[in-house]
Amino acid sequence: MVTYEFYRDVFLGSRLEEDTFPGMIARAERWVQKLERTYQVEPVGEDSRDLAVCAVAETMDECMQHQGIVQSTVGKVSVRYSDKKAMEQRLYRSAGVFLKIYRGVG
Repeated sequence: MVTYEFYRDVFLGSRLEEDTFPGMIARAERWVQKLERTYQVEPVGEDSRDLAVCAVAETMDECMQHQGIVQSTVGKVSVRYSDKKAMEQRLYRSAGVFLKIYRGVG
């Protein structure tokens, strides 16, 4: 399990507070485990799986903060936070920064 110290000192995260961290990191861990059951997932470095869990936790927190927003637009980019599929795509992309995720047969 990823520790708050790892999140703060290695991932350099600051979005999650120490008191809410255990719950968010547990959710993120379960989501990455689901990803690993669904796809072929390979870490790209020594700590990349833990870094992916941290990234997913921050993305989950951000999506939860903006649940009431139906759509957010910045320039030409538009995101629907209340849409579960859009949220899962954001989580997938967050994990994909640190993990190689193969969707098809390799």
